[in-house]
Order: sequence, then structure tokens, then C-alpha cells
Amino acid sequence: MSKKNRTVFPAVWVFLLAAAALTGCADPDILIVRDQYWKALEFGSDSEEHMLQISEESGVRVAYADIEFPSDTESINGEILHSDPKVVVLSPLFSRHAGELAAMDTARRVVAFGIGSGDLSLQENLTVMVSDRENAYLQAGMLCRYYLDSAGSENKSIGALFYSGGSERASERQSFVKGVGGEDADHVFIRSFPRQDSINEVNSFLSSLNEESAGIIFVSMAGLNHEAITSILTKSQAFIISEQIESRDGPYPYEGRVIASIEQNWVNFFSFDLSSYGPEILVEASLEPGPAVSGPSVSWARTFFQDAGGVK
Repeated sequence: MSKKNRTVFPAVWVFLLAAAALTGCADPDILIVRDQYWKALEFGSDSEEHMLQISEESGVRVAYADIEFPSDTESINGEILHSDPKVVVLSPLFSRHAGELAAMDTARRVVAFGIGSGDLSLQENLTVMVSDRENAYLQAGMLCRYYLDSAGSENKSIGALFYSGGSERASERQSFVKGVGGEDADHVFIRSFPRQDSINEVNSFLSSLNEESAGIIFVSMAGLNHEAITSILTKSQAFIISEQIESRDGPYPYEGRVIASIEQNWVNFFSFDLSSYGPEILVEASLEPGPAVSGPSVSWARTFFQDAGGVK
């Protein structure tokens, strides 16, 4: 969206996504609260246009509130009160505030990501979007194992970078490890990073992978994906597996190196029927072939996807 469509408020940009005839001066029906990492990972112009299209078709007014992480509950609630929506969707990092925010106004629906069960599930105005990406991570590991076992890869290795924030990320990592044949498997090098500001450590690990002749590098670093993958271009000739490549603005210089991507379009699972929310929404993911699969030297990858029926 162009900058002229952005209305600036203290500490936040709110992007009104519905057509002028739908929005006018009215408050949004749905407010999507994004931190800078979720915005970088999930939202390119295609995603925003998709939301705009659905918004126009449904007649539901949608707005984005971009808030810097970390922020406290009171700051987030202040932006919510400013827009006064009927439904608030919190990014995964801001979902830790979901219980408090839901309790502040029980007439407002709060949609959060990956919280799980517990006391929060007892709040009638809270909906949890449960992410199911473990099978996609398992398939990503299997693709890496398939590469190591294919002809011509005898002297190659696999590298994998993970952001280790939260139990959900830990489960996804375990699924990848299972698929690739174990953390101690020969020619497999896996490293977890506990912070979203670990780019110097990431670059050091990428340099070591170059010394190990990495043929594929799997990058699952959330908001650091773009920066980490860009570093790979300068340090390695490896193919890349990552996440949410299709949802971001492109083209990127690394697109021709992406052999696969874990894709999960939560918008497709999200309801614009404001009366339809229950306690849980399941959002599934799939491993999708990347642009590099069409290259002349990756017949092994095409065979993998064909044998797996597209790996859904």
C-alpha cells in the first residue's frame, strides 16, 4: 500500500484496508495487531491485497496496527481502544497478552496465536489460532535427508537454523530433526538461536556451514529469515529451505535458490463472520516446492515432491 494511505498515530501505523465506501470514518470491525517480526514474516503486499479483497467482499472493515515489540499490555490496549474494533487479532509475540486484554473488555473478541490450553481457554471471548506446522517441518527434514542420500551429494552437508522461542518452535525443530534422521546424523549441523537479534551469531554459524560444504541450509528464524537468507547469498552456494516465502513482497535475489518453503496462510482459515468464533481455529501448513525446483541440477527435489504427491 502507498504511504499516502497510512494514518500515523503515536507508536503505531494503522492501515485501513477496506474500500472508502466501507470505511468512511467508522471504526474497524477487525484490528490486526502486528509486531515488526510478524509483519516481516507474514505480510507482503500480496497478503494485504488479499485481506483487502476479502474485506470488500464481506463488508467487514479491517485495519492493521503496527506496534513495536516488546510492548506492555497497557500500551497495546491503548491502541485497541483508539480503534475500538469488535475483534482484535494479536500477533504470536503479542499473544502472551491475550488473557489480560480479553479480560479488559469481555464484549470484544480477542484472537491469539499458539497459546494452547489452560486458564485462558476458559475466557469466552478468547479464540486461539492453533498452528499445525509439525508435519511440514518433518517433510522439510525428509527432503534434506533425500538430498544427502541422492547421487552427487556424497561430500555435502545440511545446515539448519532455528529460532528457539516458545514450545511450538521447539516441537517444529524436533519434527525436522526426526525427518533428517537425527540431530547427530552424519553431515547434519543444527543450531538454535534464542533471540531475534542474533544476526552476528547467525553469520558466524553460516560461515562454519560453508566450511562444511553445506548443500542445503534450512532457515527457520521467524523475523530474521530475510536477513539470514541474504547472508547465505554472500557466504554459500547452498540451496535454501525457509518459511513463508510466498507471503512476502518480492522478487528477492535469493528466490532462485529456494528449493522449498513451509507455507501457512492463516488468512485462509480466518473468519470474517463476526458471529462465528469459537474457542479454537486450526491453521495447517504445507511444504511447497520453491522456484529452484525447476533448475537443471535438482532432479532429486522434483522426484521427492512427485513421490510425495506435492507434499501437502
